[in-house]
Amino acid sequence: MEKIKIKISNTISIPNPPAALMAACKKSLTIPNPLYYKLMRATGARARAFYGCPKTFQYFRLRDDSIELPRGFRDRLIDWLKAIGMEFKMEEEFVDIPIKV
Repeated sequence: MEKIKIKISNTISIPNPPAALMAACKKSLTIPNPLYYKLMRATGARARAFYGCPKTFQYFRLRDDSIELPRGFRDRLIDWLKAIGMEFKMEEEFVDIPIKV
């Protein structure tokens, strides 16, 4: 099995992720919007009341051939990869900007 490359900068980027990893990340980072369900109960499910109110929040971004995750998801991602036995390599891409005082 090939090692999964994980790039860490302001987000976590995983190019060409396996389908199982993509599905697990999407499931973990998709959260129900409580306001949507509150509106549904209050309005009797009239479509007009839901305009502009998403049913879920998705805390990931799909790019051409990669998925971007929030940096705070790093530890959970590593734990999950180790638990299923997937090999991975992490590359940190930070830019040092000098600060003049």
